Amino acid sequence: MKYIPLLPICLIFAGCASAPTPKTTYLLRSDVIFESRELQHGAVPVSLGRIEVANYLAQPGVVMTDADGVIHVSNYNLWAEPLQKSLRSFLAMELSAALQEDISLETDRSRDGLRLDVKIDQLHGDSHGYAVLVAFWSYELDGETVEFQYNQRRPLKG
Repeated sequence: MKYIPLLPICLIFAGCASAPTPKTTYLLRSDVIFESRELQHGAVPVSLGRIEVANYLAQPGVVMTDADGVIHVSNYNLWAEPLQKSLRSFLAMELSAALQEDISLETDRSRDGLRLDVKIDQLHGDSHGYAVLVAFWSYELDGETVEFQYNQRRPLKG
């Protein structure tokens, strides 16, 4: 009977001795590769304006939702930098490749040309293994604004 009180103490020490869960950080980067050169703008220069993310995304943890739509923010899977910052670089690279024209990161509203503004409303994984992206974007050209919405759900890759 003298050994029974030692069991809970041993379990406590064993729990304290276990290794902490490692944190994994992710960079949001484009796979597009460019050569070092001067930027090439088209006849109508294109620049990125405001890039906004929903408040629930403005924190370091990667976000998932469960079947009931409850948001879970990871403490161990983290973005290496704020999404608002990394999205600006990612979008500039991807749009430059798609348009075959360099996109300026300047946000100067007085600049001539086409300015793109983007609002990310949802960007998370769901309980069915999909990545969800809901965004609104607009461009302004010669004082006129045109707005669009984007909704995509794709399987997450392992």
